[in-house]
Amino acid sequence: MTYLIVGACFCLAGFLVVDLAATGWIVAVWALVGDDARRWSPSQRRRLLAAARVLPCAAALLFATLVVAPGYIWLEPRDARESVGPMLGLAALAAIALLIQGPLLAMRAWQSTRRIETAWLRAADRIEAPRVPFPVWRARHGAAGFWLSGLRRPRLIVTGAVLDALTPVELEAAFGHELAHAASRDNLVRLCLAACPGALSVTSLGRRLEREWASAAEAAADRRAVEGDPAAAVELASALVKVARLAPPAAGVMASALGDGDVGRRVRLLLAHDPSQPAPLVAEAGAWAGLLAPLAAIAALGLDPAVVGALHDLAEQLVRRF
Repeated sequence: MTYLIVGACFCLAGFLVVDLAATGWIVAVWALVGDDARRWSPSQRRRLLAAARVLPCAAALLFATLVVAPGYIWLEPRDARESVGPMLGLAALAAIALLIQGPLLAMRAWQSTRRIETAWLRAADRIEAPRVPFPVWRARHGAAGFWLSGLRRPRLIVTGAVLDALTPVELEAAFGHELAHAASRDNLVRLCLAACPGALSVTSLGRRLEREWASAAEAAADRRAVEGDPAAAVELASALVKVARLAPPAAGVMASALGDGDVGRRVRLLLAHDPSQPAPLVAEAGAWAGLLAPLAAIAALGLDPAVVGALHDLAEQLVRRF
């Protein structure tokens, strides 16, 4: 049992060290590419922001799995009489705290979302919506606005006031926006980003990446809904303004609402035919190479037994000294 406990602590400490290092790497990379990425197309920004948010955790898990655990299993005798020292114990506890914080907060937000949705559905009637392949409900009470919930099986809840306020053409544009969210699985991605553990989740940069991802997801859904049609863009902009006035979106929920994000900016982009363009291939490749470099480096380390052994010996020396 002691062998397994010490090994688990080594893995947790390795996770912590690499997670902190990879978080610093993301801070540096985003300082270089963040401003340029804001001029990319919404779909490109959405992918890059999601990758930047999860990379530190992914790198730390990869390091613990490919480097720390194999090194401990190969090189540590099972009958060794080792104990968990103060430094190793503190590192393991810090890693555990980081690993559980994000998932717990995301679970609370998801439970809150489900409670709100359940309350609305108790007083809702199912309606037929053209070209919408999932259930649509008209809520008689509450401030649902246009609310797309669900991870694998999406469902749309719309308040009666919003349905009455929008014209048929505006409704078609609004339905197209929510269909784009459903096709992109944005609710699932939103939940995964919120649940992703690690040091980045408690920093201002981590929260900013999540906000910018949400903004990019809304812009991508807007663009996909109008498909370059100026008339459709005007109708969607009008629907956004009406919904934002009738039903402001709730903060901290794991669902997509039509009025999410900076509605004023979204309306301006729709009416100005969103000037953002796909990034040049070289710029996009460079940004992705910078983001993924830690994963490639860790994979290379895990393939070299000599490096794995050297890192294990270094960890042993540090633990014995402290």
